[in-house]
Amino acid sequence: MISLSIYLLIIIAAISKAAMDKLQFHFYNSIFSEQKHLFWNPDESWKNKWKNGNVLFGEKFWFSSTILIFLTDGWHLMQFLFLNSFFIALFLIALHDCTLREAIVHLIILRALFGLTFELHFKYIFTLRL
Repeated sequence: MISLSIYLLIIIAAISKAAMDKLQFHFYNSIFSEQKHLFWNPDESWKNKWKNGNVLFGEKFWFSSTILIFLTDGWHLMQFLFLNSFFIALFLIALHDCTLREAIVHLIILRALFGLTFELHFKYIFTLRL
């Protein structure tokens, strides 16, 4: 039987993906636009990876524009959570001894769970009610 932790990882991935899309495409109509910290504002947060917010001065800290970029802005943090949730879930699935039929059923359930969770958060939870 597939573990609950795999389903929770898929939910984390879906929430993270919904947040990524809100930040990228609908920032000003999202709960993130109410945050005072520039970490969440995609128009400004890209500067967080550079000294003094300027690419000409180089990286703010080692690897701030590459492997540690998820520490610099909300979109990259959500992408980090999204991708790693999937990778860990896939690893956990690989550890299970499932038949092909069971694996297909779980794949369908996980994909549906992801889609429903993403839509719920993107359309309702992350949208401001004006």
